Amino acid sequence: MSSHERLARVGLALILGGVVLWSVERTPHRDKSPEVEIDRGGIIDLDATGPGGLDSIQPGQAIKIGLIQLASFVPGVSRSGATIVGGLLTGLDRETATVFSFYLALPTLGTATVFDLVRNIAEITTSGQTGRYAVGIVVAFLTALASIGWLLRYVSSHDFRPFSHDNRAAGI
Repeated sequence: MSSHERLARVGLALILGGVVLWSVERTPHRDKSPEVEIDRGGIIDLDATGPGGLDSIQPGQAIKIGLIQLASFVPGVSRSGATIVGGLLTGLDRETATVFSFYLALPTLGTATVFDLVRNIAEITTSGQTGRYAVGIVVAFLTALASIGWLLRYVSSHDFRPFSHDNRAAGI
């Protein structure tokens, strides 16, 4: 497969993902989760406070969302986008679906990071760049915290249509 064909497939996946996200946002959802009291706290509060919160996610919903996450094996399909859409389709509110998506990323991305570090540890330690790697890790972590915090505040009062390239919803 040529690089142009690969790029076309990734582009098509991005477009289809945007259409799916836009369609799901336009579909009225009935929250299937019961009201649950959730205490807030921490640097970044990853406890969803929507109608059901994380405590209301049923095992069947979690399995369905995990299976939908498999769509992200297709180049151009966002893992977080797939899991958030999966959460919305299984009846979660927007905030709970987003927080659950972040929790689903932890084992996947954590394992990939550890694997990459172990695989490249000799190069990292012998290159004399260990300090730069450490600074990069800290900066990436802090940037991720700030980004996640912003996104969670955003989704608690906005929908995802701007992320699907629906320019009318984005005010563009």
